[in-house]
Amino acid sequence: MNTKLHCGTLLLFTTIVQTYAILVMEGDPVTITCPLTGSYRYPVWTGPASLSNPLTSGSTFNEDDMQWADSDVNRHIRLTEAMLKHDGTYTCQDSTGRRASVKLDVGYYKMPSIDIETSSSGRTVLTCGAYSNPALQIPVKLATAANIDNPQPGAKITYNGCDPDADMDNRMYCSVTAVWYMWKGDNGKEQSCTFVVNNVTKNILAKRAYFNFPPTIVRISGNKPVTKGPTLPLTCSTDSSYPVSTLVWRKGTGSAQTNPIITNNARSTVRDDKYNGKNVSQILSLKVTNDMSGERISCCASNVCASVTLSINITSDGSTVTMWMVLMVACIILTNLIKH
Repeated sequence: MNTKLHCGTLLLFTTIVQTYAILVMEGDPVTITCPLTGSYRYPVWTGPASLSNPLTSGSTFNEDDMQWADSDVNRHIRLTEAMLKHDGTYTCQDSTGRRASVKLDVGYYKMPSIDIETSSSGRTVLTCGAYSNPALQIPVKLATAANIDNPQPGAKITYNGCDPDADMDNRMYCSVTAVWYMWKGDNGKEQSCTFVVNNVTKNILAKRAYFNFPPTIVRISGNKPVTKGPTLPLTCSTDSSYPVSTLVWRKGTGSAQTNPIITNNARSTVRDDKYNGKNVSQILSLKVTNDMSGERISCCASNVCASVTLSINITSDGSTVTMWMVLMVACIILTNLIKH
């Protein structure tokens, strides 16, 4: 018996899949190159689910913001402006079934910000952040001075990482916080954050931190008038405070804080002082009458006051001489409100 063995050849066509990755920042142009070699035109492109698939129909793109990057061979995709919807995997396939993929990672860096909040206790929170992909580095630079009289723990800096933002689709928000206790020695100093993406500094934001502190001293000075019905010029001045203190004049026989207010329309003089604060001074032109003898003239800034008491004498020639003397300086200081 003759046996014939028929041998055939089975051709196994294997689809070759190659994957490449590229990174582009949002808003920048990018070319997505089909990695297949050989001679072919108009491969079939598919892309992320957020786009029209397939992306191409012959020589035509189904996405308005795409075009062929190479008019001579028509293989690669050109995006004039990368957007988050373009983020994902792109696959090109030629007429023989060969395929290759490109992973497009659309990065972004948007809306960097810095904010500082200080409570009445001096607890200060600095927050810096931005929307970023890849993850953002945010080094913090603090300008603080040690408070020898009232030591506090050092600043604590915490990098919070990057988390999805519920209000911004497909956005990661990266942030850092720094917490420390301010005192008047830190007032007005500049704090800053540096925003770094892929070891490249994008920008630096800085903001001054302010700490409210009252004056510790109020003074009254002036001259004695020598004629009847004169005007007595008194000057009230403070040491440094932040913000600028408001001076309030009062007159009467009661306490410096409760006597009736004297209306004074004179302009105050403000000058720079210690701790990035301001001192303030103001002149009161007080019209003196005989019945004012024994009254107290006070000047207050915050809870700190100074006072003088008027002494009026009638001479034989009918002229009035007004004498005054300083009773107290910084007579009322609420120490629980003042932190040295």
